[in-house]
Amino acid sequence: MSATERQLAVFDCQSGDDAACAALVASHPHYNDAGMVSETYERHYAAALAEASAGCDAGGREACTDYASLVHVREGTDAPEVYALWAAGCDAGDGFACALLSDLNFSLIGFSGTSYEAFYAEQVEGCATGDVTACISQSRLNVLVPQAVPDRTIWFDQLRRLCDDEGVARACVLLSYIQSYDGAEEYAVFDPGFPDEVENKQRYALWDAEKACELGNPVGCYNAGLAYDEGQAVMESWKRAQQYYVRACHGGFRRGCDEINHETYWRPTDSLQAMKKACAEGDFSACHFSAVKSFAPVTVNPSTDADIARMTAFRTELKGICQMGWVRGCADLATLARAGKDLAEAARYAWASCALSEGMGCLVLGNILKLDRGTPETERQAVWYHQRGCELRAWIACNNLGDSYEHGRGVAADTGQAARYYVIACNNEVALGCRNMAQLQEARAPEEAAIYRERACALNARYCREE
Repeated sequence: MSATERQLAVFDCQSGDDAACAALVASHPHYNDAGMVSETYERHYAAALAEASAGCDAGGREACTDYASLVHVREGTDAPEVYALWAAGCDAGDGFACALLSDLNFSLIGFSGTSYEAFYAEQVEGCATGDVTACISQSRLNVLVPQAVPDRTIWFDQLRRLCDDEGVARACVLLSYIQSYDGAEEYAVFDPGFPDEVENKQRYALWDAEKACELGNPVGCYNAGLAYDEGQAVMESWKRAQQYYVRACHGGFRRGCDEINHETYWRPTDSLQAMKKACAEGDFSACHFSAVKSFAPVTVNPSTDADIARMTAFRTELKGICQMGWVRGCADLATLARAGKDLAEAARYAWASCALSEGMGCLVLGNILKLDRGTPETERQAVWYHQRGCELRAWIACNNLGDSYEHGRGVAADTGQAARYYVIACNNEVALGCRNMAQLQEARAPEEAAIYRERACALNARYCREE
């Protein structure tokens, strides 16, 4: 379940869809985003636990990962069983298990309990008999379990052998972290000279990350992407970074998806052929820009049958792109759905994208609540969404918030606040914000109003004709 699918499920669950609630608990049991009452959550948790347990007993790799996640909800870091299942799943090729295990390892830094003592001893014994999974877990836990004595031959040399000689992905991932700046700082506690040793060997961290990625570990893909993104021991390359982030995301490591949503390499002017190729490789941002080019021109006010058909096809395409994880695709879909008078779909996708910090989604939802529904209660809700959209740099939302303050819609009338938000919108080239500021100041500050009217005219010729 991608981040966008999860938020859509949250919306559906809050709207009374019990199946969506069940899916949320089964796939993301750590979070009760939908605000289910305890009885509902526990009912779905029990059902999910029973199903995952049965699937795991039957040998289902992903079922074991899900079962461990459900156990982790109750036991937290104090659960070696969870570590064992995620480690086994990761080494068997379950990318999501690798991602979960990576997070668990970080949460164990500074761990002071005794629950892992026996488990660590089991890993030592297993490694001695040739169990590769046990060897890797022993290497990482050697510096995390308080009862273990950190030993470089275990936490480094053993991993180097497993990565170089046996091509074990998780060993390569751990090496890529240990030799990074952050990892070297953590391991300096056990070997004070280690940071200086790896200072001029950052290239090894990248090589190990790339090798892990090629071996199927999405955390390795993410680490490689980060190296290219930040120029760590390699020439900075956003394109190369994104290629690795895409592989991390596709493999189940959500941080890779987050990086693409934060800032994509693609631009509207890029080659359509290149976009389509990247889209086929799983880059949802490339899919979006490719669709925009392929269906252009798309208007929110279609007047011909061809326009309507094009907008309908584009909406269908955006729905798939949104569900892949591209947050802006959800916001664009909400915009088109609202234009097509499908307010239920518009609200659903706008809410999901706004929840994932996409300002345009907040803007669309605010507009639905204020302009399309327009009750005193929905106007109050609209103020919050327009405020959030403004904070997320959807500058039209600032103008719409200013309008609410000027006219007292959903909030107490306040011309000072109205002016503040009109100015923010105007300063970010929203012509309507400049025009509204001009009208607001007309009576009390005509010279200032004239300045804003000129700015509105410069940004949009339609405002040049207004008296």
